[in-house]
Amino acid sequence: MRSVKLHARLLAAFLLLLGVGSIAYQILVQKVPLTESESDPVWVVDAQVSFQARENTPIKARMYVPPLESGFTALNESFISNNYGVNVNRENGNRVVTWSARRAEGRQNLYYRLMLTSRFAEPASVPEDGPQFRAAPPLEGPERLAADALLAPPDAPAPTQPSAGDPPRHPARRLRKVAQPMAPRGTRQRLISHARGSVGGAEAPQPWN
Repeated sequence: MRSVKLHARLLAAFLLLLGVGSIAYQILVQKVPLTESESDPVWVVDAQVSFQARENTPIKARMYVPPLESGFTALNESFISNNYGVNVNRENGNRVVTWSARRAEGRQNLYYRLMLTSRFAEPASVPEDGPQFRAAPPLEGPERLAADALLAPPDAPAPTQPSAGDPPRHPARRLRKVAQPMAPRGTRQRLISHARGSVGGAEAPQPWN
């Protein structure tokens, strides 16, 4: 008798754990609502195809329909037509529905409806960044300093590359010195002639116009 009671208790405990695990799986994984007032947004996609059929002429109407693996769960998909055959296939990764009939007369109306919800759906994968067109060329010295200054934001300090023996300098002074334009050739010649006249003491410095 004791063994029978023990087996019954073990079986009852196993069934209890199995039931609790099943409920926890439905609530945590499948997101099953617990109350009647809980609701989820549902999107309804409606489409209509209308045309005038010719007498004694086969009919084939084709239309692209939304995919079913776009991060949503399809609750219901309906193809509403009268005396039409329906076929859904894929062309170049897109879903295409084809309505076909041997004959029809008068005005024809074909309907399509799709109901979607975000519940039970797997999150859509985020597309990864594509490969870089080409690797950045290696730059050193003044070229690296000028490239960093051009690509840096306006508020960011200019990069510096001081050597071991140089005294510390302000980044703005280094950038101003690198970015300073060179004087034209005519201006340099005037500077040289003016310097020669000043060294001989023959004439005083004159301002340039």
